[in-house]
Amino acid sequence: MPVRHVSEQGTCLTCVRAREVVLAAGCGIPALLPDRGHPLGVPPILAGRGVSARLNAPAVELEHVVRTPNAAFACGTHLVPRTDGTLYLGGTNRLTLDADPDQPPGLDEVAVLATDSAALLDPRLKTATLQDARTGLRPYTLDHLPLVGRTGEPSVLLATATYRCGVLLAPRLAQLVADEITEPGSLDTHPYRAQRPMQVPHIDDVLAQGAAQGMLEHLLQAGGHLSLSQQAEFAVFTSLALRALLGEDSKAGAVMRRLWERAPVIEAVPALFALARRLEALR
Repeated sequence: MPVRHVSEQGTCLTCVRAREVVLAAGCGIPALLPDRGHPLGVPPILAGRGVSARLNAPAVELEHVVRTPNAAFACGTHLVPRTDGTLYLGGTNRLTLDADPDQPPGLDEVAVLATDSAALLDPRLKTATLQDARTGLRPYTLDHLPLVGRTGEPSVLLATATYRCGVLLAPRLAQLVADEITEPGSLDTHPYRAQRPMQVPHIDDVLAQGAAQGMLEHLLQAGGHLSLSQQAEFAVFTSLALRALLGEDSKAGAVMRRLWERAPVIEAVPALFALARRLEALR
C-alpha cells in the first residue's frame, strides 16, 4: 500500500510502501482516501465540532472537575482546573459536514459557552476573562459506533469514529487493530468492524431517540426562555417545513432534504434550524 507524505503546501514529499496501513486521523480520513473512501467501503464519517475556552477566573476556586449532564445535541458544560491556575471550559458539539480543523471558533460558539457556564455552573464566571478559545472535531458514524479494522482494501485499516470517547476507547481500539494485524479475520464479526452493514436511520428512528424533546431543550437552553434569535429560527423552520410539505417551496425543501440525506442523525436537527433561517434570508 503506497502512503504519501504530504507537506502543508500540498506537495508530495515522499512515497512509502507498507504492507498494512492504519488510518487513525479521525475526521480527516475521508480526505486521505480516493473518492472519500467510497470504493473501499468506508461509511460516511461525520464530525461534531467542539469549542472550548481557557479562562482566568480568580473568583472561582475549583479542586475537581465539574460537569452537567449532556445537553440536547451537545456535550455537558464542564470546568476543569488546570495546573497553571486557569480553568478549561467546554464544550459545544455541532454537526459539521466539511470538517476544517483550522477554522477558528465562532463568536456564537464562544457565546454559548459563556452563557451556559454562568447559568449552569457558577454565576461568578461572568467576571472571568478569556485566555483563548480552541476547536476540536469528534468523528462519528451514522450508527454512532466506532470504525475499526480492515476496509475493502485489505491493506488499509481504520481506527476512528469514537465520537466523545476517543481517550477512553483508544487502548481498546489499538488492541483490536493489533489483533487484526497479527490474526487477519479476527474482527470479521465484531460490531465495530469497518465494513459492517450500516443502516441509514429513518426520521422516525431519530425522533424516537428524543429529537423532539431535544429540540425543545435546545430552544430553552441556559436561561429557560427563547432568545430573539432562536424565536426567529423556530418560526422560520416551521414556516419552511410547512411550505416544503405542501409543495409551495420545493427548492428550500430540496436543500433541507439534501442536508438530511448527508447526515440523517439526531445532531442534524439544530443544523436544519440554522439552514432554514439562511434560506429564508435569501428569499
